Amino acid sequence: MRSKFFKIIIFVCILAVIGIFYALKQYNKPHDNIRVSKPEMVMASGELIKAFEKDEITATRLYTEKIIQVTGVISDIQTSDDSGIITLKDNGSESSVICHLESGEELKRLNLQLGQKITLKGKCSGFLLDVIMIRCVLINERNE
Repeated sequence: MRSKFFKIIIFVCILAVIGIFYALKQYNKPHDNIRVSKPEMVMASGELIKAFEKDEITATRLYTEKIIQVTGVISDIQTSDDSGIITLKDNGSESSVICHLESGEELKRLNLQLGQKITLKGKCSGFLLDVIMIRCVLINERNE
């Protein structure tokens, strides 16, 4: 009886150690390098907005946590602490794509202007009346 109890205690301890090791490994996992990562999808800002407005559940499943390259026209530029926020607006919608820039992108942001067409690559984090993209990097600057 006592031997069986000790085996159970040892088994539970081993499972706890494995669980702690796994949790620490996931917590310390490095972020994807957005700049060198290949985008999983390439689209216009209007397409991304329309996908979320049409069927938010399906779009969340398709786009959330994916690296997306999006092209659109700048409607707003803001600074927040050490990084910037660029908003890409679609004329056919009240929503927009809000791109939170990766730190280190603020120097490039100084050359941007409202109405300028640009391409950004970042990780989609969902839809809250606007499509939210995080850790974005500027791919190109085009004056069109």
